[in-house]
Amino acid sequence: MKDDLIHSAATIDGPVPEHQALLQAVFAIETVGVLFFNLDGQIVNANPAFERMCGYTRDELCTTAHWEQLTDPEFFAVTYEVAERLATEGRTPPYEKMMIRKDGTRWWGLFAPTRLSGSGLESRCAEFILDITERKNAETALGESEERFRSLVQGFAQAVWETDIDGVVVTDSPSWRAFTGQTIKEWMGRGWINAVHPDDREYALRQWDDAVRSRRGANAEFRLKSARDNDWRWTNVRAAPIFDSNGSLRKWVGINIDVDDQRRMQEALRAAAVRDAFRVRLADVLHPLDEPIAIQEEAARMLGRHLCVARALYVEVEPDKEHVLVQRDFAEGVGSQVGRHKISDFGAFLLEAFRAGHTIVVRDSSSDPRLGKAEQAAYDAVSVRAFVGVPLIKNGKFVSALTVNHPGARTWTADEIALIEEVAELTWAAVERARANQARRASEERLRALFDSMTEAFAIMEAIPADAETSVDYRFLETNPAFDRHIRLHAPREHTLQELLPDIEPYWLERFEQVLHTGAPTQFEAYIASHYRWFAISATRLGNDNGLRLAVVFTDITERKLAEEKIRHASLHDALTGLPNRTMLFEYASHLLPHNRRTNQCAAVLFLDLDRFKPINDSHGHMTGDLVLKEIARRLVMGAREEDIVVRLGGDEFVILLQDLKDAAAAAEVAIHILDRINQPYHIGELSLSLSTSIGISLFPGDGQDIDTLISQADMAMYQAKQAGSNNFQFYSPEYSAETRLQRVIEQQLKSALRNSTFHLCYQPVLDVETGRIVSVEALLRCHETNIGPDRFIPIAETTGIINPIGRWLLAEAARQHKAWLDHGLPLIPIAVNVSVVEFRDRDFPNRFEDTVSEHGIETNALQLEVTETAVMDDVEHAIAMLSRLQALGVKILLDDFGTGHSSLAYLARLPLNKVKIDKSFVTPLDKDKTSRVVTNAMIALSRTLGLEVVAEGVETEGALEYIRTHGCTQAQGYYLGQPMSGADFEHWYWEKGQHLQNTGDLNCNVRH
Repeated sequence: MKDDLIHSAATIDGPVPEHQALLQAVFAIETVGVLFFNLDGQIVNANPAFERMCGYTRDELCTTAHWEQLTDPEFFAVTYEVAERLATEGRTPPYEKMMIRKDGTRWWGLFAPTRLSGSGLESRCAEFILDITERKNAETALGESEERFRSLVQGFAQAVWETDIDGVVVTDSPSWRAFTGQTIKEWMGRGWINAVHPDDREYALRQWDDAVRSRRGANAEFRLKSARDNDWRWTNVRAAPIFDSNGSLRKWVGINIDVDDQRRMQEALRAAAVRDAFRVRLADVLHPLDEPIAIQEEAARMLGRHLCVARALYVEVEPDKEHVLVQRDFAEGVGSQVGRHKISDFGAFLLEAFRAGHTIVVRDSSSDPRLGKAEQAAYDAVSVRAFVGVPLIKNGKFVSALTVNHPGARTWTADEIALIEEVAELTWAAVERARANQARRASEERLRALFDSMTEAFAIMEAIPADAETSVDYRFLETNPAFDRHIRLHAPREHTLQELLPDIEPYWLERFEQVLHTGAPTQFEAYIASHYRWFAISATRLGNDNGLRLAVVFTDITERKLAEEKIRHASLHDALTGLPNRTMLFEYASHLLPHNRRTNQCAAVLFLDLDRFKPINDSHGHMTGDLVLKEIARRLVMGAREEDIVVRLGGDEFVILLQDLKDAAAAAEVAIHILDRINQPYHIGELSLSLSTSIGISLFPGDGQDIDTLISQADMAMYQAKQAGSNNFQFYSPEYSAETRLQRVIEQQLKSALRNSTFHLCYQPVLDVETGRIVSVEALLRCHETNIGPDRFIPIAETTGIINPIGRWLLAEAARQHKAWLDHGLPLIPIAVNVSVVEFRDRDFPNRFEDTVSEHGIETNALQLEVTETAVMDDVEHAIAMLSRLQALGVKILLDDFGTGHSSLAYLARLPLNKVKIDKSFVTPLDKDKTSRVVTNAMIALSRTLGLEVVAEGVETEGALEYIRTHGCTQAQGYYLGQPMSGADFEHWYWEKGQHLQNTGDLNCNVRH
């Protein structure tokens, strides 16, 4: 075999003689296949190593086998390309391809071919082959990239060399010299050791000496200086002993394989594995931490110890953006940096770089050209020479940084910098997660607190589907304390809605189902009879379109409902008596009257107005009046049928709606019964009061088709009952409706005048008939709203109660006018004010009078009061008491319309009066009527006998004036002396003519205004 090898080598053109022995030695290497072939595909020779690789014998390879049989079809193109390059260029870089063994199995080979001689298809070539199947499998298993591994493989077979039995190099290949840059002379002997890294030389020599001694071959890795990049590269050295036929060692043959990329990759993988393990450990440690500060502190500690640095810490950017705050740090062997620091103290470029998001690396602060002496001193002050800072930019803003520093100079590797950057991001993510968790927990706690503190009952329910479209019930999943408190259910989460509330209406489920299908919230109110409570219920779907859960709020509105019911009751009932009011009457009638129309039944409206109720209020107070009204309401209800309705319209007015009457006589019978009940005495405390009522009756359908018309007609009939003397009833009749309507119109006009302040006073002077002196003026009420005089509208005002606010206005206006005259220089001219019967009955009138004059800053004698015979004779004892109180204040009292009433001389003598006024009905006709002269003479004589001043009203002629003067009447009033005037006109009249009268006493001159 040895001769065959030598023969084969000799047949190849190209190898120089000194290499023939080397080729022979390489043939003998057991791990390197050698193949000689022609470019036409014919194999010329192969060594035993290749035979083992492919499974063919050398004879089979050289006679019957062809390279296409040995090569996987997928690599035919690669083989053709290599053959072309060998034919044209003579050599090609090592390449890989998959081969086919004789048994059909595949194996991977690394081929390093070269052309030895010839050209074109006649070229003679040789190539070294390594079986790299295991490595390729390992590459696949480890996930190495094909390109990276190819680069590793291409370094194989860079150098082939030969030594003697003592290990002294005797020959080499040009590739060795090209790799190391050594000359053949430097390489010979043991000069090769000079190309080995100084740290590896002892190891390399020891390995070689061991191989020489043991004769077992060598396989070692160490670093060689590469002339290509002037860097140290790892090389795998494989050497095999060559023995002669006698078994004696003849030489050593070896090759050097460049494994630097592989070693670097392994180191990178180991470093990556260490970093990965660190990342996993860091993530495991940080995951359970909830406090951001604790996360940063632990991350800094782990990173500092992993990188073997003295200090690692996080800084937080302060609001001024110029300073950072260190709350905690990792420090071993150096002082802590906890505190506040100005960024620019450590380099003006730092702040700008950090804001731009750039990582800053300082290897040695003492020699870094970016740092000035002051900045270097700042580093020295905190024991820092080497520094890496990684800024954290969030939402475009520099918010924090991770810094790692060391007291000594340090060359930071790219892996270390990358790890610091990765830890910065990882830690910040953990911090943000912790902050988010804190915010979430805080939110959950707030929601839970809100959930638990809600006054409304809240529940989360889940539908129990009956089928794809409907739900049969709802299961309680969660309830708040208010739910348990308000709904008062035991363990609701263990039951369904219908189990706990079996009396709910079916529409509950329908509304809930609609929410689930449409997603639109719903609200409704429902009464839960089993709990005697009202609830406002709102339901909202939770989750997506297919959600089966509802959030339901139950708001207890029982109190609101009761309040609403009370409000409704109050809106439909009178607050004092509890009777239905006008609103309820109209609502009731809207149903009753159509019923009577359909059934051809008669109905009636009875309008009641109490007679002389006002004196009860005025004399005994409103509390007594209210008790009387309540008793009247009770009597009316007791006297009404169950189907009738008794209503209080307001004040002392009541309405009774009677239904299903046979005829008008039935309504009259009810009215008679009511009159009798009202006439019964009223015992209020120690009082025994009498009262009557006037009733007006309208009939349905004859007098009206609706309740409004019927009430109006009954009201007019009631006025007729009043006119007929009260305490009776009258049916509505169209004949007297016009008069009643007129009275109603006047009433409305008076009310309008009060609202719009259109009342005004006129003042008519009262003169001394002997001297012409102005004794006083009488305030006469006028109203712009109506052309009807006071003789007509005053009784209506008294009847309707409007007289009270009118009287208060009149008194205040007279006081105001008197004060104005005084301010304008007029002397004290008393103003006589008429007091109505209704006002006089008010026991509080003297106090109100005193308050009025006091408010206007005038004396009590500035006003005089005129009362009628009717007013004082209605209740003489009351009149005496009232007049005495007023006289005690200094007020003059005048008895008005003297002679028109039925005054008893005995009572008249008892009354505390100052003046009497003879009614104009006696004075005006004195010139012609003898009877008037007789009556007037008697009244003058009576008054003088009682010591009273006498005023004659209605003096319209000179004759009347002369008559009363000659018969002893000292004062007169009438158009002949002065007509009624406004306050301003009277003031003008006084200055123009009043003074003349007083100076001359000539009353017969033309004194009319």
